[in-house]
Amino acid sequence: MQCIEIGARLSLWGFKVWLSGNDGASHGFYSDLARARVVCFQTTGGVTKFSGNYMPTRGSGTGWQIGDSVPRNVAEAQSLLMTHAPRWANASPIYTDVAYQLDHYQRSSRYHVFGETLAEACAEYRALLNSPANGWGQHVHPLYGQSHNVLRKINAKHGALATEAELKRQFT
Repeated sequence: MQCIEIGARLSLWGFKVWLSGNDGASHGFYSDLARARVVCFQTTGGVTKFSGNYMPTRGSGTGWQIGDSVPRNVAEAQSLLMTHAPRWANASPIYTDVAYQLDHYQRSSRYHVFGETLAEACAEYRALLNSPANGWGQHVHPLYGQSHNVLRKINAKHGALATEAELKRQFT
């Protein structure tokens, strides 16, 4: 799974997602609304790895690998955010938050909030349409409501013709 697809899934579930801008979005991180902790993810050679981060300490670096399974639902994504560092890595970690992550890694990673580009916005829309429908057969975004509201938002920001072309590219 590519980072843009992971970003779409996490964003659809209500998480705030940042993707790298300097390498075709091969890595990123996400947080919940409190933004008190982050989980980083990276895709290399088709394998995605998730890691937790804490303030640097002598001898144990800045984080640990949580796993390589892409979350399948909100509960799994939230669980990754709540995963504690193993004791061998850091006995009393101070976990990094969004502000720290951006302050220390923005220059090299050139992070941007997921959904700012047309391709990302359309990927989130596609993920919404691929999600299970509610009892009325509608696909509902947690922030914007019904799927047509999401499409209206994308059209307003990027233009209807550009949006249509990008959606055709992604759906074919």
